[in-house]
Amino acid sequence: MKRGMILLAIAPIAGCTVDLNTTGTCRDDRAQGYVGQVYSDAIADRIKVQSRATKVRPIRPGDVVTMDVNTRRVNVSLDENNRVTRIYCG
Repeated sequence: MKRGMILLAIAPIAGCTVDLNTTGTCRDDRAQGYVGQVYSDAIADRIKVQSRATKVRPIRPGDVVTMDVNTRRVNVSLDENNRVTRIYCG
């Protein structure tokens, strides 16, 4: 009987995921020095390390971007000359 009650209690949250690991939480303030620089793989790696993100998402003019929020991702907006115009978490 108790086993059935436990399963019923967790059934509503079975599809939800919660990530309690705070390592890798993005800090965009630490990478703002790269604004204005030409984007490259090396710059992306440095932005990733300095912002403590686990993923870098370059956003070029005309790119379609999802609106999901990921506290471990750093977004890097680029202009038509591949220069970094904005760095922000999400």
